[in-house]
Amino acid sequence: MAKLKRAKSTRVRAKAGTPAAAHRKRLFVDAYIATNGNATQAAIEAGYSRKTATAQGSRLLRNVNVSAEIKRRQGEIADRYALRAEEVLRQVACIVSSDPAALFDESGKLLPIHKMPSEVRAAIASVELDEEGRVVKVRLWDKNTAASNGMKHLGLFEKDNQQRADVLRTFYDSVKNTSRGLPSEQPKPEQ
Repeated sequence: MAKLKRAKSTRVRAKAGTPAAAHRKRLFVDAYIATNGNATQAAIEAGYSRKTATAQGSRLLRNVNVSAEIKRRQGEIADRYALRAEEVLRQVACIVSSDPAALFDESGKLLPIHKMPSEVRAAIASVELDEEGRVVKVRLWDKNTAASNGMKHLGLFEKDNQQRADVLRTFYDSVKNTSRGLPSEQPKPEQ
């Protein structure tokens, strides 16, 4: 009986320091940017095994040259589209502080878009028109999400979490010194 030959894998192992490894790293960088920072998916698209993609993606992100190239490319994209943290935060502030009353005139009629303040226009997520082109619905961006994003940027969640940790630590300290694990109540004086 003749032995069957195993089909060779189409995947090529790229040894470190070879042109193939460098090419695969470039593919990873391209895919990482295209997948909005999904390292696992980027590793798969760069040709790494699905089984090891998460580990490979993590390893590649720790590689100084790869992370520097990702940062450089993201900077190019930000420059190309003039996206700056200041502008993003200004947009978030517009959404958080938007006043729906600014959409209307004194009689309660919806203002034409070009007559609305730019801060209010920045808070508009969508406009729905009827068959005749009249505005029937204006949807604003969610203020809670915008506020949450602004708070994250300002580090306010970290401060809040630290405050909660302080409260929990105080509660724990009061509990650990009691016999049943609950804070003891002071006996009420009898009258």
